[in-house]
Amino acid sequence: MSASAEPVPAATAAAVATETPAVTVPTASTVHKLQSEWAFWYDERKPHTTDFTDYKQSLTKLSSFNTLEGFWQTYGNIANPDSYPRECSLYLVRGKSTPAWESFPNGGCWIIRVRKRNTLIDRLWEELCFACVGELFAHPDVCCIGVSTRNREDVLTVWNIDNSNPNTRFIIGEKLRELLNLDASTQVDYKTFLSAIQDGSSFKNAQSYMYANANVNSTAMPALPVVNAPAPSSNNNARNSMASLRKSPAFVPAAAAAAPAPAPLE
Repeated sequence: MSASAEPVPAATAAAVATETPAVTVPTASTVHKLQSEWAFWYDERKPHTTDFTDYKQSLTKLSSFNTLEGFWQTYGNIANPDSYPRECSLYLVRGKSTPAWESFPNGGCWIIRVRKRNTLIDRLWEELCFACVGELFAHPDVCCIGVSTRNREDVLTVWNIDNSNPNTRFIIGEKLRELLNLDASTQVDYKTFLSAIQDGSSFKNAQSYMYANANVNSTAMPALPVVNAPAPSSNNNARNSMASLRKSPAFVPAAAAAAPAPAPLE
């Protein structure tokens, strides 16, 4: 399936897309296939929206892709999260799933809160995007990542599909620390989607964890055995390939738009 894109409604307040630059279409010999199809989704948060049907109506699918080239054609034309209006979210979702709790009722998500004064959200979001399309989590249970803007902080989430194996989320949590180079005393939260459905909140009443037991109010993440997760079968050098593509003139990401007015992704 080739990279596809859908128009963004004029009423959408964020997911700021820049003007699409001229892109050289890669030949079949230069296309780098991903292990999974991925899609960017945008959510313009509406107050008191807890009904699944109402929530789905607030979602906009920006683009789907299954190659590195398709990723850059989309990612390079979406503004950085730091420029988004407050109270909105951007998601990168595996396959054809919808970024909703109800899509993964047996799963949950890790939550990382980033203070706005740290100005790190753009870099952290980019690293998570790289990790997903490059399969750097090395775990098929990772199904979605999200970034949400709030008044005093931004929030990153990493979703997993199923918690029937209780160690799965901790394996992903440890990998998250490695990928984002988190300090040992960093506090992270985890919330099951069943709990989110019950209380109508993504972040409220989440369980707090720390990589080191430096806070009596948080639970230390248990030591886990080393898991020899399968390496990506078709693209072992995905991260390096992405870096080289980014330097290619045909795939240099465009600068974020200064104004918050969206434009369709052609």
